[in-house]
Amino acid sequence: GGLIGHVQGTISLTNCYATGNVDGVDRMGGLIGYILSGTTGTIDNNYATGTVTASANSYKLIGLDSSGALTITDNYVLDNTCNAGAGGGCAETNGGTQLIDAEMKAEASYNTWDFGSNWSIVEGVSYPTLQ
Repeated sequence: GGLIGHVQGTISLTNCYATGNVDGVDRMGGLIGYILSGTTGTIDNNYATGTVTASANSYKLIGLDSSGALTITDNYVLDNTCNAGAGGGCAETNGGTQLIDAEMKAEASYNTWDFGSNWSIVEGVSYPTLQ
């Protein structure tokens, strides 16, 4: 994953982002690669903009979520950042809302994010950054 390779146990991932490209075969994600069975917690207010290139079990936000027990809300991914390999495995967001570049650079696109305390953005110019 662009931020986390794999996770098992409890996760609380809030107010994070990943901009790097992810290239691999299986379980690749723009933010998290693989969430193992039994993992609990929350993933909210995050985004990923890097390109994900893979052939199986790979998505723009979370590669493969085997937990079945996570709360995943208000996460975003840049549209057109998925390159399917020979197996065609990369297309859906798996927990994130797809936005085009202009939407990713607009505060109004991030429904519940706190731009007063946690995030800042230069409208129409940059993606959100942490304060």
